[in-house]
Amino acid sequence: INLDSEDEGIFTVSCAGGARGTIHLPVQRRIVYGPCIKLTVEGLQGGHSGVEIHKNRANANKVMGELLGRVQKLMPLCITKLQGGAKDNAIPRSCTVTLVAMGMHLERINDITQALQQEIREKYDEPDAVVRGDDVDAMGGNALTSECSAKVIALLNAAPNGVQAWSADIPGLVQTSLNLGVLKLEEELTLTFAV
Repeated sequence: INLDSEDEGIFTVSCAGGARGTIHLPVQRRIVYGPCIKLTVEGLQGGHSGVEIHKNRANANKVMGELLGRVQKLMPLCITKLQGGAKDNAIPRSCTVTLVAMGMHLERINDITQALQQEIREKYDEPDAVVRGDDVDAMGGNALTSECSAKVIALLNAAPNGVQAWSADIPGLVQTSLNLGVLKLEEELTLTFAV
């Protein structure tokens, strides 16, 4: 029984958790030359990972993983920057990545972003979801290797997120959930979850 509910005088038969989990992925960088593109996922509703995890809202970090996976199928890429989410217990509203896109024009990437944007708006309760690509005024930079970028993309797509189990006794009650709340690429890739 949880006494710390959103409303005074209300008892709750479960709680929003409180455990945190972090995954650290070592990365390797090198200087890479080529056109740079910034991919953005934004306009999502977000919300509290304990109170609103069951409301069919998209996680911007997971959407970015899907987007990067689709782009990677068409071209080699090297990630230079990656940032998503602000708090581990908040469903991320936005995520951005900058990458060196070898052999790909922005028009082709925008075909991918527009298709994914439509899918997110239809699959989730996200009528204002925006998925887009923009040219960056740079020709390369200190980027992850293409092999390392592929590992980052694979991890983002494999990482669990959202409702993991529902109560067998109380219909509609979330029993277990995870939220990939913060995604940061610095000296290593860090994924922080609220459990």
